Amino acid sequence: MKHLIHIGCLERQRELMRFLLLQTALVRGRIKPGEVFTLNRCYSAKFHAHTPTGICVHQDILLQKLGLSYRVLRNRECDSLVLFYDMEMLKNVLENLAIRQYLYRNGYSHCVTLDSFLLHLQERFSEVDFPHEIGLFLGYPLKDVIGFVSVRSRLTHQGSWRVYGKLEPSLTLMNRFREARRMAEFIIDQHDDWDTCAQKISLLKFLI
Repeated sequence: MKHLIHIGCLERQRELMRFLLLQTALVRGRIKPGEVFTLNRCYSAKFHAHTPTGICVHQDILLQKLGLSYRVLRNRECDSLVLFYDMEMLKNVLENLAIRQYLYRNGYSHCVTLDSFLLHLQERFSEVDFPHEIGLFLGYPLKDVIGFVSVRSRLTHQGSWRVYGKLEPSLTLMNRFREARRMAEFIIDQHDDWDTCAQKISLLKFLI
């Protein structure tokens, strides 16, 4: 999970937006169904008193600029934990029979629609610090989510996430995520304007 530090908006607004574009690239490119990280409520010049002409980039402006579906999972005084997601991909994940049965056994039995699953996930964040099932919403394999909470599971690899049992298809998926991020970084390095970067990143699924 990434956490964005406070910065002076006047000097760093462009860098901040490019950073957010990279962090959400795999969702925009339809490589992952979801991505989660913390957004500060305000990236304001008040944190840089020597920059009186600074502008304030509020959380809502950031969310609107990103142009992705999102759900605020937890609000705190200074920041929010936000899930960015691709609606179609996440629906497909939750329609997987094995995943749905697992979620039903773990408190989601009343959920039918995508919104109801997201609402319950949001409620879970009021109960525990970081519910393990969020891995499914982020596109991680079910076997690895189950393995993470099972004392009997055998850890076979430590990478972007912990892999349990059979290495495939976890490593293939991990490498796909890594390659997509590498390509997103290349796109962002090659283009200065937001719209061009966002458009090219949206085509990632056709490039890997």
